Order: sequence, then structure tokens, then C-alpha cells
Amino acid sequence: MNVSIYIFGEFENGYNQYPDDVTSRVFRTFYNNSTSIGQICIHRDGNLMYYGYIRKLEYNRYIGLCIVLNDTMLTKFDNLFSMFEDVITYLVTNGYLIQFNEQGEVVTNVEKLYLDKSKIDNVENEIRNRLEHLDIFSTKLPPIDFAVSKDSIKQFSIDDADAEIVKAGYTYGYTIICKEKGNNTPLFNSYKGVLVRVNNEKKEIERKYQELKDEYENTLKQKKQYKVVAMLTIVLLLCCFGLYAVFDNLSTTKQDLFEAQELISSQNDSISDNKLKINQLESKIDTLKYRYREEKAEKNKLQSELDTINNKIGRRQSCVITSSSFNFSTGYYSFTVFGLKEEAVSFTVRAYGSDGKVYESTDSRYVYKGENSFSIYLSNRLNNSKWYSFVVFKDNVIIGGGRH
Repeated sequence: MNVSIYIFGEFENGYNQYPDDVTSRVFRTFYNNSTSIGQICIHRDGNLMYYGYIRKLEYNRYIGLCIVLNDTMLTKFDNLFSMFEDVITYLVTNGYLIQFNEQGEVVTNVEKLYLDKSKIDNVENEIRNRLEHLDIFSTKLPPIDFAVSKDSIKQFSIDDADAEIVKAGYTYGYTIICKEKGNNTPLFNSYKGVLVRVNNEKKEIERKYQELKDEYENTLKQKKQYKVVAMLTIVLLLCCFGLYAVFDNLSTTKQDLFEAQELISSQNDSISDNKLKINQLESKIDTLKYRYREEKAEKNKLQSELDTINNKIGRRQSCVITSSSFNFSTGYYSFTVFGLKEEAVSFTVRAYGSDGKVYESTDSRYVYKGENSFSIYLSNRLNNSKWYSFVVFKDNVIIGGGRH
């Protein structure tokens, strides 16, 4: 696939793109028409098709990725969303151009793109590798419709039919596809969840530490005050010594001194207790850090075991259907596939009616690991007042179905 790749966005030093050329007008138009956290923007310029992805970040920043195809267009946009979302996960988990901060927020970590050429090369290689899986969803670009303005804009939702979006993409100047939710991959959410939990634990420990520190400092202040009180008491008693009888005042002075010493001793014990609590909290912090490392190692071990199990299962059956539905008005059969490995699959859908009629359609899709959502046109002639049994085959093997 003949493709050029652009990276752009609002980074620490303002807007920046790589490579830096006249296409900045196209990319700024993409962002100015963005309404959701993640969305795909399409632009046609003659025989060139721009497929851009805008991902909004924290603090009014954003990052954009764009592939430019020559005389070729794409026909499946849920797969294109998945590819871009996987690339975003790759960037943030490796700290390329964007990263997680301690609060689990995605922020930029670069001022000028040309200053990180090695990272740019890694990002481009990642996109090119993933684009190989989209070859089966590409076709030749139709002629230009000169009756439509090159600056016209058409907006869609990811839930709209691919056929309508494809037609708008090569007809209008700009086509926007919004995706309001589900913009993060499971790996992305896993990283973010761990960071948020650790940050909350850290804040709680710091809060408790500050409380103990304040209590300790107050105790020190009280200790100093009691020393001053004790000295004033001694001075007062010495003054009274010349006014009252020696023996009575001496007895009183000894009693006051004894009580002051008891109070100071009590405060010293309190200070020792607070120091002990601080040491215990510091030990708890070390324990939590150790537990975090253990949990991370355990997670990696479990992930490795899960991958081994998935590989074993995948050798027998590489994917299964978890849910399905049929739209009688459009004739599309929609189903969710859980893939155990990445591969191109030929799906055959059959519908058996109570009147003996059988409807069948076959189409190829690329299945990624995890959940995949597909829609295959079967027929819009099915009667919605009757029940039909739907069966999905993969390489002549039944992998699921339903009754609708």
C-alpha cells in the first residue's frame, strides 16, 4: 500500500507536525471540527485520501496521526479506529511523544517533533506494520464529483453504515467520524487503572504522614512552652522566698518543680510515640512499594500464562461469537467475535426460515485479538414477524449464531 504518514498536534511548545509542509491547513481543519475524545477525519485532495485520527489529551493538548493513500480508499472504519487506538496505546506505554503522568492522565512529553527523530521513526514503523492488516479493506478511488465543494463537511457516528461513510469520504471535502466512548484499549485502561490506584494510595500515605508531622511539630512547640513556664515558676518562687517563710515556700517550690518535670517527661514520651508512628508509616510505605513490584511481576506471569492458554485454544478454534443481532430494515447481520489471535477470516452467515428458505452471505474480515464487531449484509427481504435461525461459519466450522 502506497502510504505517507504524518504526526501532528498541540504539544508543549504549541502546534507542531512532522513532516512540516503545507498540509497543516488540512490537519488544523481536522481538529477544528473535532467534537469527541477520539475521532477519524477524512479529506480528499484529487487522487490523495487523508485518513487522520485526532486524540484529545489533558490540558487542551492533542495528538494527531494521519495516513495519506494515493488513488486508494479504505472501506472499514471500525478496523481503522482499532488500528489508531492500538498505536495510541503503543505510544503512551512506551513514552513516545505522549505518556501517563502520576494521576493516570495522558500528557505530551515533547516540545518539537524533529527533536525526537528516533521516536518518530518508531511510530512510523508501528503504523506501517499495522496498515498491512488493512489491505483487504481497501479499493480503488472513484472519480471526483466536481458538483460538491472541496471544503464541504459531512459528519457521521461510528455506528453509521460503512457504505454511507465510504461514499461521503470520496465525495465531500471533509468527512468526520465521531466515537463518543470506547476509545481506550484494554491494555491502555489497565495501565491507567494501576497508576490511579497507586497515586491514590500515595496521597493517602502523604496525608497521614503530614498529620503525624504536624502533630510532632505541635508537640515540640508545647515542650518549649512548658520549659518557659517551668523557668518562670522558678523565678516566681525565688521572689516569694524573700516574702514568705523559708520552709513553706521551699516546700511549694519543690512541689511545683516536681510537677513540671512530670509534665515534661510526659511530653517526651509523646514525642517518642510520634517518632515511632512515623517510622512505622515509612516501613508501611516500603512494604507497599514491595507489594506493588510483586503484583506487577504476578500480573506479567499471569499474562504470559493467559497467552499460552490462548495459543493452545487458538490452534483448535481461533475465534468465537459472543453476541449477535439482525436488522430487518437494513438486512445487516451484526455480531461480536472474540479473537484469540490476529488473522484474516472468511465468515459465512446463513439464515434458515420456518418456510424452508435459506439466505446466505460470505465476507472476509480481519480479526484482532480480543473483541471485534462486524456487520455482514445478508438480505432485507426477511419478514420481521417471523423467526429465523442464524448460523455463522468459519472455514465450514460453526462458531456461533442466534435466533432473531
